[in-house]
Amino acid sequence: MKHAPLATRSSWSRIVHSPLMLIVCVCITVYMSTVVYAQWQKEREWNARVVVREEEVRAARELHETLQARVAYAESESGKEAYIRQSFDVAASGETLIILPETKQEAQAPVATSTAPAPTWWQRVTTALFD
Repeated sequence: MKHAPLATRSSWSRIVHSPLMLIVCVCITVYMSTVVYAQWQKEREWNARVVVREEEVRAARELHETLQARVAYAESESGKEAYIRQSFDVAASGETLIILPETKQEAQAPVATSTAPAPTWWQRVTTALFD
């Protein structure tokens, strides 16, 4: 009478522990790892973009505040007066305005010298040795 061995594997056990299943599991693991790594890279890229955008927003707000201050100054009486003085050469009462004509100064060409610069000590040594 024959008895079945005590450690017989069922058909499911043979499939699960087969080398083919091991290869399939490794392939799935590698694929999932690449997907996770790609998402991690995207997340890092977006975080870098967020930092850049925050810096751009900060710079735009500073520019906005500066422009608002300049507009407020230009709308005031002193700002209007400064713009008129700058644009139209207007003097206030009691001031005198002197306009100096522009004089053209001709550029002087440098005088050409015919003397060669003195040789350095190294040039003198090399010419003495090799000539």
